[in-house]
Amino acid sequence: MIEINLSESSEVVRPLFSETVTDGPRLFSALNNQHSAVALADSDVHPHWCVLRSSWFGCTFIGGKIKPDILSLAIQKLRKTGEILINLSDPHAAIFPPGSTDIERRVEFYDRPLEDPSISHLISSVPRKLNVNAVTHDTFNYCKWHDQLLAIYGTTSDYLEQSIGFVLLDGKHIVSEAHSFFWGDTTVEIGVITSEKYIGLGYASIVSAHLIRACEDRGYSTYWSCNQDNPASIAVARKLGYQIEKYYSNAYYPAIL
Repeated sequence: MIEINLSESSEVVRPLFSETVTDGPRLFSALNNQHSAVALADSDVHPHWCVLRSSWFGCTFIGGKIKPDILSLAIQKLRKTGEILINLSDPHAAIFPPGSTDIERRVEFYDRPLEDPSISHLISSVPRKLNVNAVTHDTFNYCKWHDQLLAIYGTTSDYLEQSIGFVLLDGKHIVSEAHSFFWGDTTVEIGVITSEKYIGLGYASIVSAHLIRACEDRGYSTYWSCNQDNPASIAVARKLGYQIEKYYSNAYYPAIL
């Protein structure tokens, strides 16, 4: 078992994975060296398996054919770098090692038809006193998700060069913001957050629609996920026209300190 240097050898393990898996944009964002991850494999030339732990909440992905005892050792080693979440719908779920202490329940949305008119309608629904603008250096500093995005991209400049975000403004105050978090090869994971006093006014859908249009103009489909106990996020996703709504669960393994 060896650690793969993804900045140099990601192409070696890439064929072991598919972007269509749950949380696929996070996986391929890591393979594209957009955000940090630790990957273990049996070879850096012709690997038969790979276990990759993303730095984002420890989302972990298993590719290829791996024996139960080897998977157990890989998970144990990765837990020394931080907590781990693994999709219980993974084909390898039957050989997951013991030691998980909790279940995270999520829902994902994807397959939004390009011809769906809901996005155009939302884009044209900006209230008269509000404005939608792309995120800039100035507005990024005031975004609620500023720190989380810096954890992925490293610097403001890198975020602005590599990703897209939009803010809904009331004067200079950010009412709601939507960002592209993880860019895969063909799909990008997006998210939205709204200031508490403005929740329930439909603003999250409006700013998300602008982001989706920008991502689709770049040739990417969009992907949305949230916790099952987040009805507001689920309602926004449904409003945005996604055709597939799929519930799933992740096994949680705490870090080994």
